Amino acid sequence: MIAFGVEASQVSNVYDTNQAAAITTTNASSQFYITELLINPDEQNEALFDINKIVDDNTKLRGENIKFQKEITKLHDDNLKLRDDNTKLREDNLKFQEEITKLHNDFKKFREDITKILVNNSRLQGANDTAPNEFNELGN
Repeated sequence: MIAFGVEASQVSNVYDTNQAAAITTTNASSQFYITELLINPDEQNEALFDINKIVDDNTKLRGENIKFQKEITKLHDDNLKLRDDNTKLREDNLKFQEEITKLHNDFKKFREDITKILVNNSRLQGANDTAPNEFNELGN
């Protein structure tokens, strides 16, 4: 079996050394060698085919990963926009509550003013009830 763990993007060459197939990579510290001697040309071709298939599969997976990363980035951006919208709505809500509080206080003052007017009106009404009626006196 083949033993290696190199990323597809690092593979620069796959070749036969006549004793063992080797994979060289763009990362000098990551050179992997197939551990079995591959004397039979069919086995060598099969091993190279397997390596190429792994590289192709890895490339496809990287492409899918890039798509998922783009989707994640879009979802993240959407989430940030929703947070901004939520913050704006909270600010609007606070302003609205301040307006309601102001209207409530204005209404309380209005009620107090009406109460004062009614009390004064009642006093004036009482004063009129006790005052002599000029028309009655003139009529007698």
